[in-house]
Order: sequence, then structure tokens, then C-alpha cells
Amino acid sequence: MAVSHAVDGKSGGSKPLEDNRMPIHMVGGTPTVQARLGVVDVLCVVDSGSMVSFVTEDFYRKKLQPTCGCVKRRKQMITLHAANGLEIPYMGYLELEIEVNGVKVPNCRVLVLKDTPATSQQRKDIPRLLGTNVLAQIPKFAALFQQRTDSEPRMSETCTSGFVSVAGSCPIMILQN
Repeated sequence: MAVSHAVDGKSGGSKPLEDNRMPIHMVGGTPTVQARLGVVDVLCVVDSGSMVSFVTEDFYRKKLQPTCGCVKRRKQMITLHAANGLEIPYMGYLELEIEVNGVKVPNCRVLVLKDTPATSQQRKDIPRLLGTNVLAQIPKFAALFQQRTDSEPRMSETCTSGFVSVAGSCPIMILQN
């Protein structure tokens, strides 16, 4: 059995718990990339499962505030939830130019997470994360996402109706839109 160190904010990947044998290719490391946030060169976690990019409050105060200015605050724009379902509090956001591999992306919105015991401990090693709001604009990463930029719903070329099994004793019919 292995425990993911990403939960603790560590970038070394998962480590075996009981014995020293871990099946090869079961658990990977935490992907990172060198980036420039505003004028600050830093290592960032790359997270294709996060739709937002963020820095911790402590990192903001120590490194970004002197050069990037104040956090923009509005009423709660979005509600963030961690994988475990708990809400993630944030102070507001910064608008920064972010550069990765020579590609500059202007006006990126980066949330500033409030320092709590959980965020401080989990993000101790690398207190910065690039999510898909930034990564999708960088060709090296954008090709991986294949995301639609329009707001049209995705439609199948062929329509099919039929029956499916559900958790219960009776099948239900799902009609097309």
C-alpha cells in the first residue's frame, strides 16, 4: 500500500508503507515546471485536474506582494473544494503574467489561498500550483487537454436510446434531449 505525498504538499510522489516493494508504474511523482509569476522565478506543481491556479498566502506575502501588488477581493466568486470535499478558503486573486518555457500568458488569475493549518502543511514544499486556466494557454500542455473553448454542449453524432442498469431492481429509460 502507498500513501500519496501530494496530500502533504510534497513533490516526491508516493512512498511504500509496509514493505519496500511498490508495483512499478502504479504511482507517479508530482509533476512540476519552472515558471515566472510576475517577476518571480519559481517551481510550480502542474495539476491538470485543477481548474484554478493558486499560491499560498504566506508565499504571496513573502514573494509576490512587494512586486505584484495587492490581492483583488470580491464577494466569493467561486467556491473551491478539495478532492476530499472540504471547502478551500481563499483571500482573493492576483492578475499576473505567467511565463513557462518562454511562453508568456498575460492576465492570468491566480487565487491566493488563506493560510490555514491544512494549507500551510499541505503546500509547505511547493506553495504554488498551475491549473488548467493557465496550462491550457501554453502549447506544450494545451495539446494534452483537448478542451472545447466554446460554450456549446457536446453532442454525439448519433443518437441512441435504450435501457441501462441502475442501482435498483428496475431498469429505467433515458430519453434523448
